[in-house]
Amino acid sequence: MVPFQGRLLFKQYIPNKTHKYGVKVFKLCNTIGYTLQMSIYAGKNLEPSSVGVAERVVMQLADKYLDKGRILVTDNFYTSIPLATSLLEKNTHLIGTLRKNRRDLPKDTMIKKVFFLSTMHDLGMVDTGKVNKNREKVFKPAVIMEYNTGKQGIDLSDQMASYFSPLRRTIKWYHKLAFEILLNTAVVNSWIIFNKLSGKKVQMIDYREQLIMNMLGVEKKYETPPRKDRSVNPIPEHSLEETQDRDARNRHIRRRCSSCYLDASTLQGRQYAQKNVKLVKTMCNECKKFMCLSCFAKHIQTLNKKK
Repeated sequence: MVPFQGRLLFKQYIPNKTHKYGVKVFKLCNTIGYTLQMSIYAGKNLEPSSVGVAERVVMQLADKYLDKGRILVTDNFYTSIPLATSLLEKNTHLIGTLRKNRRDLPKDTMIKKVFFLSTMHDLGMVDTGKVNKNREKVFKPAVIMEYNTGKQGIDLSDQMASYFSPLRRTIKWYHKLAFEILLNTAVVNSWIIFNKLSGKKVQMIDYREQLIMNMLGVEKKYETPPRKDRSVNPIPEHSLEETQDRDARNRHIRRRCSSCYLDASTLQGRQYAQKNVKLVKTMCNECKKFMCLSCFAKHIQTLNKKK
């Protein structure tokens, strides 16, 4: 779900998601979290079809990867008997959790608690490599082990995209979607490739920062002052940070940019400044003043000239 709460014809509400309102995006990922295909849900298809939405989405996303003996792992929204049949016709196996109210299920399975569907497994158990409190080996059904291995890809992709996300409030839904695809999904894919080819394990925040520096053509230089200077006369490090204070509705506290307010009130009066100066939720950690990004940059330039 790409979070969005504005007016939109195909906006979705899914109560069990972290972001309950937004644009639904279907993704196909491999086991290491690389996104292979994406599809945006734009509302119900008006054309008559005997195939359900879930089955149609799976077949469209996996179209390039069928007929090659692959294994497809899905959650209970997609898994069904008709989907498993269609995939078997394409030489592709299906593993997934299953909802007990799906059609074509045997009635004697309704009394069970956990529902799995697999076109390649039996009830065999495998060693997990773990031991319990009694130092006994732990065994699990092979289908669950295979499911966990396959399902971790989409979970990893969503998890890494949520770290230091560039998504911001906007009234344009396509802005949110473009930022999600270009600056989240694409960045996570490139991060996976970079770590794979370089053999490194770069943290997502460091990778995003280095990516920004490279795109701007800026070489980041780390300058550490001498130890004696830091101990005798420590230099305060000014940085723009998002305030953690929240109001009664659990929203970030916002205040007018102090520099913008001072300039506007000096030139056009206090009433004009109160109506037109924008509210921000960022402040200088040392000065303890609310500032916008441009005013903070000017503030840093002024401090550097004084040194």
